[in-house]
Amino acid sequence: MLSSIAKKILLNGNSVKGIKLQDGKEIPSGLVVSNIDARQTFFDLLEGKLDPPFVKKVEGMRESCSFFLLYLGVGGEIDLSKLKRGFYHTATDASTMGKEWLYISVPTKICPTLAPSNKQIISVVVYLNKVTYKNVPDWKFFKESMTLSTINRLELYIPDLKKYIEVIESATPKTLERYTSNTNGAAYGWEVSVDQMWENRLPQKTPIENLYLTGHWTKPGPGICAVVSSGWSVANLIMENWR
Repeated sequence: MLSSIAKKILLNGNSVKGIKLQDGKEIPSGLVVSNIDARQTFFDLLEGKLDPPFVKKVEGMRESCSFFLLYLGVGGEIDLSKLKRGFYHTATDASTMGKEWLYISVPTKICPTLAPSNKQIISVVVYLNKVTYKNVPDWKFFKESMTLSTINRLELYIPDLKKYIEVIESATPKTLERYTSNTNGAAYGWEVSVDQMWENRLPQKTPIENLYLTGHWTKPGPGICAVVSSGWSVANLIMENWR
């Protein structure tokens, strides 16, 4: 079942009875837990077979922003000792201060074995406004231009960085969408906003009997700790209902 694509959630009335894979194989189950994009769960795997008010609620929700990710393998005598892990705001206008940032970390500072001897890794997360990648005609060009502009921004904090770079790997919202199937490469599931937080997020128990949600498309929200908590709480919810 690993690395298999689910094509459909099978129903018996209003209760799940299993899933159908892309290759046509059916796996019977009286319980299904979905941690994928909620829109795909309800509109693709269930084909929208839900109460109209619930469908309307899901249709009206907004996915989060995506990111551009850059990973650099650097060598030589580059000095990263003063580079602190955290957010770096590069906006020149105060009105965009919260919308133009990088998150930089050097994982080899904590675990040197992640890279060969005398080599280091720089990891960068770049915030992207949705408008930036809404209608990209050429993703290859987008990736190349984002890579160059991000390296240029990094040189504000790491002078002459380019001459130390030995390896470059990057990912665009399209890359994230391909690997996770999240709509538009959404990094946090649903957008984190007042009208989509806490009780306003989708509940873990769905209108379909024995179909549950977990992960950042449901409660409590995005981030590693929240997603782990989500898995823990839905497991307890299932056990309570199955006693």
